[in-house]
Amino acid sequence: MKGLPCREKLRLTLLEKRGKEEDPFLKTLAQGGFQVEALARMQYPNGIFIDTKPDEYEKAAKLTKEALEQDNVVLFEAAFLVEGYFVRTDILEKEGNKIKIIEVKAKGYDPSDRFLNLGGKLILKEWEEKLWDLAFQKFVVRKAYPDYDIEAVFLFPDKTKSASIDGMNQMFRIPSKGSPRTDLKIAVDSLKDLGDSVLTEVETVDKIVEGIISGEYKYRINKLSLWPQAVDFKENVRKGTNLGDWGSSSPEYKKCKNCEFRTVIAEDGQQVLSDCFARLFDTYSYRNAIPSLIKMPNIFDIWSYSYGPNGYLERGNLFMEDLTAEDLNVEPEIGKISRTERQWLQIQKTVNEDHSIYVETEGLKNEMKKWHFPLHFIDFETSGAALPFTKNMRPYEQVAFQFSHHMVLADGTITHQNEYINNTPGEFPNFSFARALYQALRNDSGTIFRYHNHENTILNVIINQLQKSQEPDAEELITFFKTITKSTDKSAVEWKGERAMVDLHKVIEEYYYNPLTKGSIS
Repeated sequence: MKGLPCREKLRLTLLEKRGKEEDPFLKTLAQGGFQVEALARMQYPNGIFIDTKPDEYEKAAKLTKEALEQDNVVLFEAAFLVEGYFVRTDILEKEGNKIKIIEVKAKGYDPSDRFLNLGGKLILKEWEEKLWDLAFQKFVVRKAYPDYDIEAVFLFPDKTKSASIDGMNQMFRIPSKGSPRTDLKIAVDSLKDLGDSVLTEVETVDKIVEGIISGEYKYRINKLSLWPQAVDFKENVRKGTNLGDWGSSSPEYKKCKNCEFRTVIAEDGQQVLSDCFARLFDTYSYRNAIPSLIKMPNIFDIWSYSYGPNGYLERGNLFMEDLTAEDLNVEPEIGKISRTERQWLQIQKTVNEDHSIYVETEGLKNEMKKWHFPLHFIDFETSGAALPFTKNMRPYEQVAFQFSHHMVLADGTITHQNEYINNTPGEFPNFSFARALYQALRNDSGTIFRYHNHENTILNVIINQLQKSQEPDAEELITFFKTITKSTDKSAVEWKGERAMVDLHKVIEEYYYNPLTKGSIS
């Protein structure tokens, strides 16, 4: 999976190079995955865990083979090593000569979700790597057991199912030390203590997995099939980690933007460019000066720049200083900063080390004329967990537990007007949150500000929850919140309130540029 977007990533992984640190948010998401995995295993109380260290390939495969001598058995972390290919499966169920590979995913799933485009010819981008991962598992298991009937399925938290008990999430405790996969604490003895399952097994993916193995579905970036990909990776791994042995790797260059291996840590502890990025500098004959170029502004740092790097890199334009307004096809927009104008502003100010702020003054003034004092600024804190916190909640359904509310008066006075937080364990907070926000904002017709889409999305969620509730003031709250929001794409009914919140993210994008943000608007 490391090698699919760019095999250079696989080579650097084998070298045990360190890229950027893992995002703490991604670590938190991973913890949710361990909880879902633990819940899935509870569906198989007699399952056998193939408990070996990550690099004990032969031992894990041997233990798996011995366990599969039973006619009927369920294995957790079953391992298969054949012809130099190795996989572990989350859950593997064997009944006679039938084997089912169950890949547990923490990603929320809706039965209306599609895996293929409308024509059925392409795998949708958001599912591609997950399906290729599952296909490689089936590919290797079939090599190990060619005479068996093998099926590969996904097991997801189902966003249409509701928890039938309170506190499901809290019953799966991630340890502060030890392995979150093997040392996770479960506060119940059996699956029946957890009520109705919120997980759904999706068998329809097996046909797509077969299409990947047969070559019907190619990988999006390099248009290769699974079999030649696997052979190519294996041959290169056996050659070693010398860059020259691997030949040219032709990634989709815009993938390089977020690559964790743009820079790596050298043996002396210094941060240096990875070999693949160093090669991009050869065009400039900068080979001996590479360490000094790490911080040199390059095209991957340009805001919202997703369409051009391939062509520019092919002709050697890696740095911001190489680009012209014509390269970006800058198109002005009357009264606001267009997307391409903003990109060109960033390039010019970065290259010239100009830290002055740019404001599209007249356009911003016209925007501000629409605002009414007092100005209200709100910010929400929410959580969407794979396993629900309370009864009747669905996987990843949002819990709104905190907001802050600041106010600006016409004379410039700023006040921290009020706030709300719910920290009562086991209590569903959304309706008390809604009532507190209603009381905070109902007393005048001043303009309300949010930053980007989150607050509007959450209020849409709460409106939907109120519509399904028996709350005595549901209609009153819904009526008010529809005046300060607009409907989302998922709403069955369309609306835009006469006092709909102003998105400051959009205001900044269109009227204001500060070089210190390095192009970011977040």
